[in-house]
Amino acid sequence: MKNKIIYLTLISISLLIFSCETDTKLGYNILPEDDILNFQIIDTSSIEVYTLLEDSIATDKVNSLLLGEYNDPIFGYSKASFACEFGIVEYPSFPEGYTIDSAVLYLVPDTINLNHYGNFSNSQTISVHQLDSRLNDTISYFSNHNTSDFLNGELIGQKTYTPDASDSLIAIRLENTLAQSFSNLDLNVSNDSFKNFFKGVYIKSEAAGHDGAILKLKINTESLIKIYSHKEESEYIFNVSANLNSNIRFNIFEHDYSAQPFYTNIGNESNSQDTVAYIQAMGGLRTKIKLPFIKELKKLDKIAINRAELIIEPAPTSITYEKEFPLIDNFVLTGVSDEGKYYLLPEYITGNNYRSVAYSDGSYKFDIAGYIRDILDGNIENNGMFLFSGSGATSIKRSVITSGNNSNKMKLVISYTKL
Repeated sequence: MKNKIIYLTLISISLLIFSCETDTKLGYNILPEDDILNFQIIDTSSIEVYTLLEDSIATDKVNSLLLGEYNDPIFGYSKASFACEFGIVEYPSFPEGYTIDSAVLYLVPDTINLNHYGNFSNSQTISVHQLDSRLNDTISYFSNHNTSDFLNGELIGQKTYTPDASDSLIAIRLENTLAQSFSNLDLNVSNDSFKNFFKGVYIKSEAAGHDGAILKLKINTESLIKIYSHKEESEYIFNVSANLNSNIRFNIFEHDYSAQPFYTNIGNESNSQDTVAYIQAMGGLRTKIKLPFIKELKKLDKIAINRAELIIEPAPTSITYEKEFPLIDNFVLTGVSDEGKYYLLPEYITGNNYRSVAYSDGSYKFDIAGYIRDILDGNIENNGMFLFSGSGATSIKRSVITSGNNSNKMKLVISYTKL
């Protein structure tokens, strides 16, 4: 029995079927040595690639918050805002005779990971609204949550801010009336009672012409509202924190693709993408990949699939602005059920191959051998796969990937043994 490699060049729109078999060393660097016995290239029918809107994604229980808005030359307009509870980390104990001076909210930019997308040169206005009703800890919150109710809450702080990548804290002075209200707190207040008193905040940020940036913020021990008070030369500070496990916090995202050339093709599965497809985190866009030619493998009599590597290539930098907008670090690949829902590939259950390798090698690679086997064995329907950002609730990145009509094509390399 000799091993064979089928190198399937995947073409996104064309449904032409033609074959050309050639011995080659192609794929040598991605296959085990045991498989390198004989190679064949078979250019066959298409892979179909579609850009779809992402389903709303759960964004609660996150430790990174996204804030701002920007216009992307490829993807159009995006906006991120968030709601967040605060809780007590100490009992309030304003000493007798102390005067409450002010309340200041501290946001913590992420200075380790990529912390912004967009235009840092423009100032933006950060607005803080006090929630007028408590968030519900018995439900999940999603990326498409309606923000209109939050805007009914009192505006308790505003700051015009020009982002700087080196900033470690953003301080926003809150209204004095809020600061003064903290003097009414019971000295033995519980966290639950405190959240009835101060229900949390909704924070948004806007720039002139919407030409700003989205900032990535951390939740840590410095994510505080500080209530400052003094008596003569002495100072007492009462802290309330966003960094408690019991606090609800979630990101909210908005996108507008209507002015972009690819807009009319979004969700249209009767017309696959031409040379590129689009993926965006923040509950934005995903890609659907169909492999209609898999049924042709059944004509090879009985075979055992040893390896099936899907290689996804980023589009050229000249059309993606990769320098200004770094690409998504990792993708997740799932199957598509008969109802159009996600399901985990066999590789997800048995290992970590559902995530791409690091983008540092210039491509994203998935071993989907188990998925191909299940299709050939009739265990699942060949409904295609969804490809999307691996951290869509907290990532600000996006990617343009090639389809089969690009000069740097998406590919599937299959190693099989004929039985």
